[in-house]
Amino acid sequence: MSLNRIQNNLKTLFNDDRRWPHNGRRLVFWYDADGQFQESFDELNLEGIEKIQLADTPFYTKYLLLVEDPQQNFLLYAPFAEPAPIDNWLLDLQLSGLSFAADQAALLYADLGFHDRHLENVIRQYPNFFNSNKRTAAIVAMQLAPDTNEKTLLLALLCAIGGLKVPDTPVLIRQILMKGLLESDNELWQEITRLLSAETFWQIVQDYFHFQDDKPSLKKLLTRLLITHLGLSLQGQLPETLRAYRLQSGQQAYAFIDQWLRDQRDLEAFKDFSRQIGDDLQIFQPLETLSTETLQEAATFEAIDQVIIRQCVGDILAQSKEISHWRGWLPSRRTLPWFDKYQAIYDALLAAIALLELYGQYKAGFPTTASQLFNA
Repeated sequence: MSLNRIQNNLKTLFNDDRRWPHNGRRLVFWYDADGQFQESFDELNLEGIEKIQLADTPFYTKYLLLVEDPQQNFLLYAPFAEPAPIDNWLLDLQLSGLSFAADQAALLYADLGFHDRHLENVIRQYPNFFNSNKRTAAIVAMQLAPDTNEKTLLLALLCAIGGLKVPDTPVLIRQILMKGLLESDNELWQEITRLLSAETFWQIVQDYFHFQDDKPSLKKLLTRLLITHLGLSLQGQLPETLRAYRLQSGQQAYAFIDQWLRDQRDLEAFKDFSRQIGDDLQIFQPLETLSTETLQEAATFEAIDQVIIRQCVGDILAQSKEISHWRGWLPSRRTLPWFDKYQAIYDALLAAIALLELYGQYKAGFPTTASQLFNA
């Protein structure tokens, strides 16, 4: 590590007001377990900052900092490992200041401007991620807040792997799902497990959706999201055979699927996955037990349109007295994503309903003579 890099990072650490929780004088502690930066410390020249090398005289150091020179900024260098809190006679002063280290993780931590020192160790845990200048630059460009915690940092790492510019949990999860529900064929999933871990992703998912499973998979996740969305779309009238798939806290799941349904760019991918999972669950059979009034606003699965069409055809063939309700139910499907595929059928059903209503107005038949027919 070059002397200039160390000096510049120390200047930034002392001068960046965002990193300091107080307006008083500033103390920076630098523990160097192997003493490898002793020469660099000796050569440092930091304007307005006094340097002290710690030794076995903690009481004198404390007297100097608290009594003799209580307003001066200090860099305190220790050519030994940081002692345990119970053995650290300068712990109170250290807790009022900040720490510095000169390895790659420490310098990146300093560049990111975090307050939580634990994040330096988090950075150190993922060398495969940070050995790429492109990925590291992506994290820096996100401009994470100084009070960022471990969960937010890990989310940012996942998003950087996914090519996102900012940490965004639902966008990240959708992007991963769209690469394929089979993990072995999902290139983005393979990158996540290589650079971070599968557990990192599943913890993010659990926190966001309250999704828990002993053996989680992308397919299980999307299945439960779809069924949860379906249940809320049906106003709680979810068939008994599907209830085991519901997530207990469903609002986030509903919003996630609803946004995906409204995004024209990704809609075709959604339809493919929805069909696949609908087929696996044989979703038509349980949906067939529900009334059209319950189904009319739902759009989670293509089978919903198929059930509605079949029910409408049944009423038309039976010339049911309830046929007039279909004039309101069928047009409500026009704004939903599966309508395009079934538009011709819906138009034909509405025409048949209009014809039956016309027939109902003339059950007595038409006038029998040309004159009567003309006058009518």
